[in-house]
Amino acid sequence: MSDWDNIPSLNLEMDTDYDSRVKGKEGRRSTRIDTSALKHILAQGMTLIPIRVATVKQGVFDGVIVDLSETGVRFTSSKSLTKDEKIKVGFKIDERTIISKAIIRWVCSSEKDCTVGIEFQGLSPADQDFLRTLTTASLFNKTGAFRV
Repeated sequence: MSDWDNIPSLNLEMDTDYDSRVKGKEGRRSTRIDTSALKHILAQGMTLIPIRVATVKQGVFDGVIVDLSETGVRFTSSKSLTKDEKIKVGFKIDERTIISKAIIRWVCSSEKDCTVGIEFQGLSPADQDFLRTLTTASLFNKTGAFRV
């Protein structure tokens, strides 16, 4: 039986841009997919994903998703929100409805709107898998390994 070290190298090289294309932005725990990338993956080619948000202070209102991952969402809204606030969110992607509790992790307010980063709390494993599948498909598109 041969030793692994005796097997010759395959001499395969990765392109120099590969790491930058697959690296998560800002050291995030999960890869995020923005809504412009979703239109290349989903059958309906959606470019805008509304999100419904419920809070104790603001009640129920709508926003628009900027990007998403299996662990959270970034969205914009006309309502002012607060870091560490507990909320409930719901949105649809194709025919799938995703509803989850969430915690606001960061807020960036301007005169016209508020951009919010949330982390899901108690998202179902099936919904996590669905969102992970979307981000994986997006990653394949970025690397050029997969085109729809």
